Amino acid sequence: MSSSKKTALFAVLCLLSLPVFYFSFRFAMADIAAYSVKYAVEDMDSGKAPMTLETVDAAEEKIDSAIGWWPQNAEYVELKARLQLYRAIMGFGTPVFLSSVSNALALHQEAIELRPHWPYSWASRSLVKAYLGEFDAVYFEGFKEASRLGPWELSVNLSLLEAGLIGWQRLDESTISLVVAAAERGAEHRPKSVAELLNRYSMKYPICARMSRGEQQVKACR
Repeated sequence: MSSSKKTALFAVLCLLSLPVFYFSFRFAMADIAAYSVKYAVEDMDSGKAPMTLETVDAAEEKIDSAIGWWPQNAEYVELKARLQLYRAIMGFGTPVFLSSVSNALALHQEAIELRPHWPYSWASRSLVKAYLGEFDAVYFEGFKEASRLGPWELSVNLSLLEAGLIGWQRLDESTISLVVAAAERGAEHRPKSVAELLNRYSMKYPICARMSRGEQQVKACR
């Protein structure tokens, strides 16, 4: 092969490789931006790190950057929704609460559309609907889908439990069964977190009276 043909072939290969390099670069930049946000959210959820406005602001700036690089990533959208919910919790009783919860709801819906088989978004959407006092078909749908898709995910079970505790008076028997099951599974992993939710909403007796009496469930009901 002549040198001119080799040069032409090399140029063609370079051109064909450009899209691969471009998308690889975008995905790498997105992951770099989102990496610390994942751990910040985990630490705030578990109580290892305090939930502060400064922490949420910094994390949201990074996740916005990640979404800018990779807007179709459901996990990034879900993380942003979680941060909006933290912002709402810190702004409870102020106009920030309603706007942030509404933003979180829209983001959870977007995450579901991007990745419908991901249980976290279904559970989180029901929790946000509960915070808004919207106990409609969308609220109930989340219990069924999250229980079906991620029955042993701790954060899913805790979100379903809290959503059910908030809307307890609106629940039908089938949804009550799903909430109790979420409490049982959550207690298997973290009985203290289940106990905290039951105490927060003064719902220890209604849930514990229906729960199985395994060792971890007993701990959650003390």
